[in-house]
Amino acid sequence: MLEKSWGALCLAGVVVAGTVTGCGHQACDSMLRRTDVSIDFSRLGTSWENLEYTVNCPGKESCVYTPDTDTKRHAAVADNPLWIAHGTKTMEVTVYLTGSTTPLAKTTAELEWDPPFDPSACSTTATANFVV
Repeated sequence: MLEKSWGALCLAGVVVAGTVTGCGHQACDSMLRRTDVSIDFSRLGTSWENLEYTVNCPGKESCVYTPDTDTKRHAAVADNPLWIAHGTKTMEVTVYLTGSTTPLAKTTAELEWDPPFDPSACSTTATANFVV
């Protein structure tokens, strides 16, 4: 009985040690957490079915979690919300009528994450809203 107790105690110690790093900070797991930005196109007065958009995050080569680059056009209805890189602070959206090369609108905004982004903590699932 005593051997089992010591064995369980040692196993518990290994589990706890595996989830804590130096200085008492909790270790982050390797799982990617969703950070979605919902884009609101209602101010444009056009049916969302007729809109496409591109995303640019100043200071980053790419911020969209897809195999595509930031120059890919996203459908306003089908690709909304959009999964972007955790901790992105600034985002620029350019909106086009489907098939058009002329921008209908272009807006840059600071993202306010819910819950707020904490660069010293592990990534968490978060959402932000962007109004064009």
